[in-house]
Amino acid sequence: MSPHIAFLFSQVLTIPPSWTNNREYYASFELLRRGHKITWVTRIPSKQVSPKEKIIVLNLGRGKSKVGFSILSFFHLYRFLLKSKVDIVWICGYYSRSILNLLLLMCILKFLRKKIIYDPIDPIIIYKIASSELKEDTLKERMLRFLMRRIYQFADLVLAVTEEMKEILVRRGVDGKKIHAVYCGTDKTRFNLSVDGSSIRKEFGLESKFVIGWIGSMSPFKGVSEIVIPLIKRLKLSVPEAFFLIGGRGPLQEEFVKLKKDDLEAPFIYLGTIPYDLTPLYTNAFDLYIIPLNTQFEFTRSVLPAKLFDALATGTPTLVTLTPATQRLSRTFQSMTLVEDNPEAFEKAIVKIKKDYEKIKLLAIQDAKKMDAYTAQNSGDRVSDLIERLLSI
Repeated sequence: MSPHIAFLFSQVLTIPPSWTNNREYYASFELLRRGHKITWVTRIPSKQVSPKEKIIVLNLGRGKSKVGFSILSFFHLYRFLLKSKVDIVWICGYYSRSILNLLLLMCILKFLRKKIIYDPIDPIIIYKIASSELKEDTLKERMLRFLMRRIYQFADLVLAVTEEMKEILVRRGVDGKKIHAVYCGTDKTRFNLSVDGSSIRKEFGLESKFVIGWIGSMSPFKGVSEIVIPLIKRLKLSVPEAFFLIGGRGPLQEEFVKLKKDDLEAPFIYLGTIPYDLTPLYTNAFDLYIIPLNTQFEFTRSVLPAKLFDALATGTPTLVTLTPATQRLSRTFQSMTLVEDNPEAFEKAIVKIKKDYEKIKLLAIQDAKKMDAYTAQNSGDRVSDLIERLLSI
């Protein structure tokens, strides 16, 4: 009988995939192609398109628990695992950031003798610190770190989004032999050189402008206050033709609203949330994609934002904060410009990029042709190899 792998989520999955489940989606279909049985499990009732190709979504009940799965959800999960004879459970941690919830889930799985893949995406504690939700070296942080060590001990396979993130986990006591770095790459069916964003430039009357773009969740560690807002103010003088398109939502979005209120002539448009299906068009419409990272946080020094891969895939030059993770990636992609974490360095770099733009744009197009190893599809293949290796143990 073929091994049975269950993917456990706390959000509704969609076909085609949204950016939140690309890696799991492509790993699922690669495992199906190899003859394994796959089940998608979610606690949220779905009214969206049901998955096809023999993939099942199990409704684990809505519940009112603020920490994630309700007691009823755990009961349904336990009953499902007993009936289905699942061999491996993949836990997607992107929306599962309740440590007690995860620990209880891991205990249930180990009691049932299931092998566990834990894909935290953003490791909980260092993400909470970067998001200003948790302070370092406090009693609460030390207690949570102790519980997280137990969670990692229960896992049979841990995925990290970069080598740098793997190194952090190893320093924190996680067994390095069970951690594997697999990029959360771009979806090449959406982000590629065939994308044409000229319609976006035309829509906003920006054909003659040097369009600088930023899209993302406006969290404290994204460099909104430290880099993006100051740049909009500074470039009015040093690069008069520069114009910013800003997309996304989050705690710091009001800074853009306030800036426009204070200065009606500020060279930017705040777009709000951009639908995922339109993100490739906006990405290609940018002459330059800026990706600032607040380097005071361990988290931001070790991640590679998905939008960086999206930009590289569409042939869009990027300006990125220098970190160990971005420096490693820049050895492969020559169109990446790395700068220190301050607005003066970003401004100086933009002036130079504008001057040498034709050369940098050609490098970006060449870089887009190197993207096969950095796609969600490739990640799915790599993860499938790791799962089959785990099954053989």
